[in-house]
Amino acid sequence: MYSDDVVYKTPENFDIISYMDIVADELKSGISLFKSKNEKIVAVFGSARTKSNDKEYLIAEETGKKLVENGFSVITGGGPGIMEAALKGALLNHGDTYGVNVVLPHEQESNKYIKNGYVCKHLFTRKVLLTRNVCGYIVLPGGFGTLDELFDVLTLMNTKIQNQLPHIPNPLVIGHMAQGQGPHHHRRRGGDDVHKARGRLEGRHHQIAAHPGKASQGSHNRHRQGGKARGGGNQHRQR
Repeated sequence: MYSDDVVYKTPENFDIISYMDIVADELKSGISLFKSKNEKIVAVFGSARTKSNDKEYLIAEETGKKLVENGFSVITGGGPGIMEAALKGALLNHGDTYGVNVVLPHEQESNKYIKNGYVCKHLFTRKVLLTRNVCGYIVLPGGFGTLDELFDVLTLMNTKIQNQLPHIPNPLVIGHMAQGQGPHHHRRRGGDDVHKARGRLEGRHHQIAAHPGKASQGSHNRHRQGGKARGGGNQHRQR
């Protein structure tokens, strides 16, 4: 399903009324994608560039599987990488999957594990659809797009705007890698990294529910406490 093509005009010829109609139609069509307001859907955010043999991909796939086993449907941005992995884990275990993709100049094609899909022409309408009907969020390693989605969710929660929507997100789970272990880092360790990373996701995640600010402050304090040890290691490597 695709929204109508958007024609970007010069400011002199820009028709704001027609443009607003296009955006409204895109939102209306995207919202109709969801079958029921009572469906429990969890959004998974993460990098589009994660390869299928990366440990983050395997973690996302396992996450999708676990969500389905616990009665949740899964929604992602519909692209490759983490988004594909989460939907793959859900669909292969007979779960309901949603993919809300976006048209970009250089990427990204929709993955093959989308059961209910929609392609937006605007990033901001895509973010509305990714946050409107969900009951929780899981954020895995990613780039600027993932950070954009994360801070959008934090803002909605912190300003209480999200409380007015069909579901109140509860909780927000942020899975993090060790220092230097992002999705594009060259890995030199053994295969047990997958199990260690999965342990961080399951056992050391941050849950941000009613008071995201307090949880963020707790995370900040933990990083400060560990800063000296990590800093010492960095100095040693520089020498």
